Amino acid sequence: MKIRYSFGIIPILSGIVFLTLSGCVKNDLEEMEAREKKIIDTYLVDNNISPDSKTEGGIYFIEKTAGTGLSPVKDNFIVISYVGKYLEDGSIRETSYDSLKADWPIAPNLDYYLYGPVKLIYGYSMPGINEALSLMKEGSKATAIIPSDKANYDYKPLIYEIELIRVIRDPIRFEDSVINVYAGKYFGDTARIDTLGIWTRVDEAPVSANVFESGDTLYFNFNARLVDGFGDSVISDRIFDSNSDEEPVRYVYGQTKLHTGVMLYQNTLPKGLRIAIDSLTVTNGMKFSVLLKYDQAFGATGLIHPKDKYIIIPVFQTIQYDIEITAIKPE
Repeated sequence: MKIRYSFGIIPILSGIVFLTLSGCVKNDLEEMEAREKKIIDTYLVDNNISPDSKTEGGIYFIEKTAGTGLSPVKDNFIVISYVGKYLEDGSIRETSYDSLKADWPIAPNLDYYLYGPVKLIYGYSMPGINEALSLMKEGSKATAIIPSDKANYDYKPLIYEIELIRVIRDPIRFEDSVINVYAGKYFGDTARIDTLGIWTRVDEAPVSANVFESGDTLYFNFNARLVDGFGDSVISDRIFDSNSDEEPVRYVYGQTKLHTGVMLYQNTLPKGLRIAIDSLTVTNGMKFSVLLKYDQAFGATGLIHPKDKYIIIPVFQTIQYDIEITAIKPE
């Protein structure tokens, strides 16, 4: 039904109401802008930070440790450690530091959040973070005070402490170097399966006539680790998934889907891990490790938490699985 207005009264009144509401909104926005400016100005004074530290982009940048390496450009990969807080009350907005998770209100809800240095693509964070990183070099540590128009547009200014650990121009080449160093030290080239990016290492192989074969069901426990090469040595101490204190994973030979046990959100074996298990002479009670190049694991997309959208596994990431066989049951 098409409604017709007589004499134009309702449209005129609507315009008056709209103008009145617009005025209220404008006043509210000006008040919030003034409040945010006061929060920032007070913090600068209380912490002896010069207003001259304001950049052309509109953030306040204070470098504490000068870097000497590369500076990032768009689409480079970077490795950073950081903590971001709300400037007004100092409460944590986000952090990569395990030591601060007790003070981070949402930390208990982030079941798969992995603390430690973060590898991500530069240029796609909030504008204030991007600008701060553009002013840094590898090894730099800095403080960035970020007004909300360079962050979340919520009139809540932020303060970030950032350490730029590494700039990676070519992530594939970088991961190739990481896996080659790590495999050479802990696996050996003879452990490689053909030309695939898969290495295996048997840590314990008890004598057993019970061998995993076609049609059998395999029960196993596991720890899954990131293999990181950010520092002077390659390490694998960050466990991103495990079935510790849970029922064993149940896997039928040659199949893709798991029958019980959950490995993250996939409920499937990563491609390289399935190939390794089906290729080895797996016996009951056996313990072994599998090293996977990124394209045999989580590939060029990594793994993002489907609900909370945080990074669980970065893109182009080398992975290690430590497996303990608990039972083998025939078809």
